[in-house]
Amino acid sequence: GVKQFGLISGSIAASKFTLSAYKLQVGVTYDIKLTVLYTPSQKASSASVSVFVSAGKIVALIRGGSTQSVKQGNASLSIDASTSFDQDRGPNDAAIALSFQWSCSQISPVFSSSCGLVLVGSTRSAILVVKAKVTGGVTQSSVVVTVSDGGGGRSAQATVKVSSISANAPSVTTS
Repeated sequence: GVKQFGLISGSIAASKFTLSAYKLQVGVTYDIKLTVLYTPSQKASSASVSVFVSAGKIVALIRGGSTQSVKQGNASLSIDASTSFDQDRGPNDAAIALSFQWSCSQISPVFSSSCGLVLVGSTRSAILVVKAKVTGGVTQSSVVVTVSDGGGGRSAQATVKVSSISANAPSVTTS
């Protein structure tokens, strides 16, 4: 039972065999044999190699940096993990979607397993919207996103510290 994969080199040079990214399947061993024929004498020589493709990592990313803030009052903050990715999937490969799970705990002024922010909307989407609580003063919370693959058991986490700040605090932007 030899499996033929029909892989075609992307190189125009006969002495090189190249594949574009994401052509090999994870968890598969590829046995590659090279045979060189010296045409004047019709003598050939061969070499073989086995290549096992192991799973890559899930990479969890949060846009905007590891420390962000939201003003008290009606302001909201979108925490965006949509740039997270699976190293085994190409940028245009939407066949297997990543899943997201957000959690939050207050870390300042006192630790609490309850979040110091109001979580708006779903905690299972790539973007989490938060608001500062109307009462309770200035807090700092640790917001964690766990990004998982479509069933392969791989996951990664990214964390952002979100401070709720006074509604009167000046706004600072950079360009």
